[in-house]
Amino acid sequence: MKLQLTGKSNDAGFTLIELITVIVIVGILATVAIPKYINMTDEAFGAKCDSHRGAIASAMALTYCAVLLNDPTQDDWLVFATMADVDDSMFVSGFTPTCPSGGTYTLTRCNVSCSVHGV
Repeated sequence: MKLQLTGKSNDAGFTLIELITVIVIVGILATVAIPKYINMTDEAFGAKCDSHRGAIASAMALTYCAVLLNDPTQDDWLVFATMADVDDSMFVSGFTPTCPSGGTYTLTRCNVSCSVHGV
């Protein structure tokens, strides 16, 4: 029996051109996706910081109400309040909100600000 070569190959697989094309496409997708992912994590950290500042502002308002109930003459308490005043009275022991980006929160004349994300 004679073997005849017809130019057809029964080998299954990808050609080198197909593999290089796939690698280039994956590389392009990665260069687009990675900066978007980094930007999304920064936005998520900013949103978490915003929620922490809101929690601190709520705790400050509740503490102010408690101070006024105990001593109505301290109506300027909010102006001079510090994070320690709010921490001691409103947050569960051992839990104080912290900025996910490593910033610190400060109270300045009734405003809560973050050293990283601002007001």
